[in-house]
Amino acid sequence: MLALHLGDRKFDGIWCCASLLHIRKEDAPSVLKGLGDVLDDLGILFISVKRGEGEVLKKYPDGTRRFFANYSDSELKRLVEQNGFVSLTEYVRNDSENDTWISIFARKAKRTR
Repeated sequence: MLALHLGDRKFDGIWCCASLLHIRKEDAPSVLKGLGDVLDDLGILFISVKRGEGEVLKKYPDGTRRFFANYSDSELKRLVEQNGFVSLTEYVRNDSENDTWISIFARKAKRTR
């Protein structure tokens, strides 16, 4: 996600479910701009991240480590809208592990010439 090498390929939509949350917040604007670059004009982006605060390196009993960037509702919406997208729909849901997820459907903003 930090370096998409897709040439001139463009897509109608991108499904970014539970993946952006593994990118440091300082790198998230660059990732969103890169996703916008591979979307057709007015393409649709879906993003889902865990609701929370800060960044955490979670350690599991088997020794595995996994990085998480948590977002507030307004923080995720601002990130999306400041990096080339128009938010269409936002919603919050809880999963079976009692994690709260924030999801946004957004449309690539029209470029002004």
